[in-house]
Amino acid sequence: MKTIKVLTIMFGILFTVNLQAQKVKIKKDIAYVDKVEYLKFDGCGTFSESCTIMNFEDEDLIVLQYHSFEKPNPIPRNPKSKTPYQSTITESYTELRFMDFELECEVQLSKKKLVKALYKSKVLNEDGTVNKEKAQKFARKYHRNVSGERPGVIITN
Repeated sequence: MKTIKVLTIMFGILFTVNLQAQKVKIKKDIAYVDKVEYLKFDGCGTFSESCTIMNFEDEDLIVLQYHSFEKPNPIPRNPKSKTPYQSTITESYTELRFMDFELECEVQLSKKKLVKALYKSKVLNEDGTVNKEKAQKFARKYHRNVSGERPGVIITN
C-alpha cells in the first residue's frame, strides 16, 4: 500500500514537470516553441560555420559563430583498459553576438537547447526585438569561457 502511494506521488511530480517543459522543434530554419513560431535561422547549413537568428521581419538579431578545437585529454590513461586512449578531445562551442548592442557570449548548447534557453530567458520580445536586460542576464547565466581553454600548442606522445 505504501509503495502505491509513493509511486502515485512520483508519477504526479513527473507529470507536472513534463507539462511545464517547452517543446522546441526546428523545421525548415524556423524554430517553434509549443507549436508557435518563435524565430528564424538563416544560413544554418550542415557545414556552415556561422548562421543568423532573425525575427519574422527578416531583421538580424543574433549572429552565431560555431567553433571547435582539440585540447589534451585531462583524464589520464588507464593501463588496465583495453579501449584505445584518446590523447586529445574536441571542444565545441557557439559564440553569440547580439547585433543591436555590444554583447557577446560563448555557450555550449545545441541549436535546440539554445532556442529553449532564449525562450526561457525571454530574450526576444513579442514584437521580435531583443530585450537588452534579459540578453545580458542570459549571457551571465549561460556564458562559458571555452575559448580561454584553447591550448596554444598540442604536444602528443
